[in-house]
Amino acid sequence: MNKKILFLSLLLLVVSSVVFKSLVNNENETEQLRKQHAEFLKNHPFQKTGELPKQQRKAQGLPPNAYFEQKYLSEINPNTGKTHKENVYKLQERLKKQRASQKVPGEATNAWVERGPDNVGGRTRALMFDPNDATNETVFAGGVAGGLWKNTKISDPANKWVRIGIPENLAVSCIVADPNNSQIFYVGTGESYVNGDVNGDGLWKSTDGGSSWSNVFGGVSGATYLDANSTVTVNSPASIAGVYISTLATAFGGDLNSPITGDLVLADDGASPNSDACTDLINAAAINGKIAIIRRGDCPFDEKIKRAQDAGAIAVVMVNNIDGNPIAMGGDDVSITIPAVMTPKTDGEAMISALVSGAVNVTLTKGADNATNALIVPGIQHINDIVVRNNGGVSEIYVAAGESGYTGGAALGADSFGLYKSVDGINFAKVNVPKT
Repeated sequence: MNKKILFLSLLLLVVSSVVFKSLVNNENETEQLRKQHAEFLKNHPFQKTGELPKQQRKAQGLPPNAYFEQKYLSEINPNTGKTHKENVYKLQERLKKQRASQKVPGEATNAWVERGPDNVGGRTRALMFDPNDATNETVFAGGVAGGLWKNTKISDPANKWVRIGIPENLAVSCIVADPNNSQIFYVGTGESYVNGDVNGDGLWKSTDGGSSWSNVFGGVSGATYLDANSTVTVNSPASIAGVYISTLATAFGGDLNSPITGDLVLADDGASPNSDACTDLINAAAINGKIAIIRRGDCPFDEKIKRAQDAGAIAVVMVNNIDGNPIAMGGDDVSITIPAVMTPKTDGEAMISALVSGAVNVTLTKGADNATNALIVPGIQHINDIVVRNNGGVSEIYVAAGESGYTGGAALGADSFGLYKSVDGINFAKVNVPKT
């Protein structure tokens, strides 16, 4: 009996210890996530634009009440420091499938009855009389506030509008009918000039006079990414070899018109935390002719890079000190002639860790000239207009796709805006529009 009691006591002690350790670990992870999220918010550009006076905000096209800015900040993922619009429509599609197999409790015997108000249309941008109705009583209306609606007796003020076809919260901006087939309609979604407040999901098509709809072109095409203006390619060691995104400083310093290759040397200024180059470097001999790698700290970027240049560095790799994408480095020292790029914290720290075992050789390369250094949610999400042209019996569909985005935040569709054409209503190709 005593042995059994002793065994149970020991078992209880072990279980309690495991549970306690798990709770402590969860609490630590939560606290770390909370601090990381606070750091994201603290360093976001919106914190600076929020302090601008009214006239400056107006000049920059910022909303007077900063509504969109606050909306964007409230959607930031604490793990990544950015929003993930690409997940919104995936979730909507999943919920749509769930609803198809579910019923509201009591629906079969006690269905909901709409009680109104039903005379408020919201902001309507798309309107089309049904070409299949000779009486001109059937009208389709697209709401920017969401959804496509239909009225089968527009002359009767009491006749109600019914939502049809596409998700109720999808912003409709334009609608047209095919002049060669009155059963084919096209709907464009999204409104591109309202700072990411009214996002869409590409082009939708109906082949049965508007009864059912499907997405045939556009929509979010992938995960959010940084449209970086430079890259850092680790040539060796093999353990971390690869291409990493970076942001090239454009406010000061040299360009990367020709790639720069060299070994990394960690900056050392002799004052804790040593590697932030906030005081003069004490390892100038080692840095001379090499690429200095510096941890971001509290002193200005141009001061750090100037110290590396004075030590003989041919370029600088700045390592961000917070998780997420690198930022644009500010500064105004016109005497700096060497290029400087910033890498994400995880990538830069991996390079620094590899230095312990030996040399780390990298190549700094300039990206596209039109790179924005902004977060991009890829894919056509805002269609401003649709035109279907009857070209000798062939229906040519032209779609004008725009871009949008949160000021200082993610750019939606910035990789794919332009004019697109199709002759079958399914396959679209971008039209090369000459620049004037």
